[in-house]
Amino acid sequence: MLTMAIAPAIVAAIIGGVASLASTGIAAKNSKEQANAARDAYNRETEAQRRKNETWYNIRSNQDYTKRADVQAALTKQRELINERYNQSRATNVVAGGSEAALAAEKEAANKAMGETIANIAAAGAANQDKLDQMYLGMDNAASQNMANAGYNQNMQQAQQTAQAGAQASGAAVQMGGALVDALKDKEWSDLFKKKN
Repeated sequence: MLTMAIAPAIVAAIIGGVASLASTGIAAKNSKEQANAARDAYNRETEAQRRKNETWYNIRSNQDYTKRADVQAALTKQRELINERYNQSRATNVVAGGSEAALAAEKEAANKAMGETIANIAAAGAANQDKLDQMYLGMDNAASQNMANAGYNQNMQQAQQTAQAGAQASGAAVQMGGALVDALKDKEWSDLFKKKN
């Protein structure tokens, strides 16, 4: 019959193997849940940043460029220069006895200068909009790439953890098999499987 020393060894090997398999499965499940939670938190933060970027872009791109302080200061300075030049021409015209045609020409030159200033401001506004578009696209692409990288990294981590769990399960199965083989080598165990005449 089966000796008392062999049976406990086999039972202990089986229990150890089952416990190892169970702990491996639990660890893999917990690791996967932690990785999913980390990815979800990262994606929420990235999405919040994308909304901030969009708000920033909408405010800047819908802003009237001509209402900016620097643009208003440039327009005011240009008007002052034009008025000062026109007043000087008018004063000179009165003293020197100039014609109305000369004043009209001066006024036309002033209007042309103001038109050029406004055209330059419009061009600067268009360039500013292009710059804002490029900045926003860059920020949005970076956020998208970060989210994609986070998903890829999480998938790679899960694959590594699954492989590790599989290796641990295989190791436990080998240990159980080894214990059974050792037990079967024992003469009393092997006698159990022989035919009796």
